[in-house]
Amino acid sequence: MKAKASLYLLLGLALLMLSGQRHSRLLELRSEFQLNEAPPLENTTPMVAFTTVALGSFRGIIVDILWVRASRLQDEGRYFELVQLADWITKLEPRVPEVWAFHAWNLSYNVSVLFNKGEDRWRWVNQGIKLLKDEALVHNPANPTLHWELSWIYFQKLGMTLDSKHPYYIQQLAAEMEPVFTNGRFNPNILEDENRGPLFKQTRLDAELIQEIEHKYGPFDWRLPYSHAAYWAYAGLPKQTGFSALRLHRQLYQTFSEEAKYGRLFNYKGKLIRAPQPQAVDRATLAYIEAMAKFPKEHTIPNAYRSFTAQMVIDLTLSNLDDRAAYMYQLLKKTFPDESNQENINDFLFYIITEKLHQAPPEQLIDLYEEKAALFEKLGAHDLALGHKKIAALLGKQSLPHINTLNKLKPNAPE
Repeated sequence: MKAKASLYLLLGLALLMLSGQRHSRLLELRSEFQLNEAPPLENTTPMVAFTTVALGSFRGIIVDILWVRASRLQDEGRYFELVQLADWITKLEPRVPEVWAFHAWNLSYNVSVLFNKGEDRWRWVNQGIKLLKDEALVHNPANPTLHWELSWIYFQKLGMTLDSKHPYYIQQLAAEMEPVFTNGRFNPNILEDENRGPLFKQTRLDAELIQEIEHKYGPFDWRLPYSHAAYWAYAGLPKQTGFSALRLHRQLYQTFSEEAKYGRLFNYKGKLIRAPQPQAVDRATLAYIEAMAKFPKEHTIPNAYRSFTAQMVIDLTLSNLDDRAAYMYQLLKKTFPDESNQENINDFLFYIITEKLHQAPPEQLIDLYEEKAALFEKLGAHDLALGHKKIAALLGKQSLPHINTLNKLKPNAPE
């Protein structure tokens, strides 16, 4: 009986070794028939190389067991244990994008919010970013899901205000990028710079791709999260079709829209003040037009573009760019005739600000815009100060004469 058990054990070990040897040939065949996104084991870590060769096809069975365990830990909210478990899974199956996306999301979202201090949260958020850039996309360079996930973290976690520590994230990203880019600007000769070149390589950004993006959309400030969100979405687009392409195009115009609305940043007494960034309006408009042309049956894109165009009429006025605001208003009326029933841009601004944006009496809003004008004056942003003063004056001038007009615009207004 013992002899039989020993024989079976030896046979099992022999089959395991044989499967490992045949696994190399299977990888060669995957490359030959272009089933791989990257050459086998290229740029990988020793641990991944070892598990890939030694365990062979048995990795799948082990991963299935670990994945069941991971799902249970997720349900129980045991995120720290999940970090280690997910790390093992990525080592065993580096070519499964969903594993990397799950792991990065857990780090940047679930684990980070367990801490109160900005520096602690940023450590975990940044780990999620680096996991996708430095490992996941090395093994899966053409995968659209990983590009979207990385773009989303920059866009939503760093660029929006849903996380209370987002000002700290923006500051840390800017501090990391400052030694790489001169005042946030990209220099085509950066790789030849003995100081900035090595640092640029660490960012995993591609110089030629940056030049392509900036040629198409204009210059970026690479200290800001919007630039990196746009870069990684754009980088994932080649050869993508269907929903994968739609999601990345949507990420592009959403990123540029957010930048246009809030991409001009000021630090006032330790508090981050966000303001419209007119430089991003043209690239956002281009991204919307491209997406509508590529996906003509996707009705969500024109609806988003309608809202964006209306918002830009306000934001360009707030930036004291009256000519550009007037152009956007005419574009809005031409493209979406049902959006504006007002006779001129002032009536439109008054209606949108009082009815849609704030839903408050003009006299309350006047104080709000005058306070913001005073704040921007202190910050040295004279264009924004003048723009906010104009809106305050418009609210005061337009309020009384247009009460009857507004009542007529309301669907069930009394006679």
